[in-house]
Amino acid sequence: MHRIGEGRHGTGGQRAPPVRPRQPRSYPIASGPAVAAGVAVGLRSSAVELAALSLLLVDDDPEPLARLARGLRAAGHAVAVARDGDEALAAARAAPPDAILAGVTLPGLNGFQLCRRLHAAAETAHVPVFLMSTRADPAEHLWAGEVGAAALLAKPLDPREALARFAIARVGGRRQ
Repeated sequence: MHRIGEGRHGTGGQRAPPVRPRQPRSYPIASGPAVAAGVAVGLRSSAVELAALSLLLVDDDPEPLARLARGLRAAGHAVAVARDGDEALAAARAAPPDAILAGVTLPGLNGFQLCRRLHAAAETAHVPVFLMSTRADPAEHLWAGEVGAAALLAKPLDPREALARFAIARVGGRRQ
């Protein structure tokens, strides 16, 4: 008979080391996919200037949303803000932006539902949608891919990271 915790074959009284979950890879602003795509993005001074974008930011947390909007506006981008998924859907359909950055948990339509509806409509199907979450749940990353999100990013999001992601999506010319 085996002891509890040893499994069927036993371990000779030794415990196996704990399995650590893999952490998602993050890239500093001057390396990784942005450099591979030939884009180095900063807020004001960058090797390759990113043309002014029209952006739609969607989140129900006003402080980080305002901080991100200020940073993106300071970089010369036009930023519209929505507080919930329904408002964002209406705004995107009325004037499709170059990119959308939306929280996962939103009042009304959540970020996943918003992404799915945007990609189902002909007038907004081409718009890359980046989702943001405070959780590092692997299931959220998988679901983001299933609904067609360009990426699932960690909150709070630095404006430079957002710009690097937008640049990569623009250089690629498609949703990633």
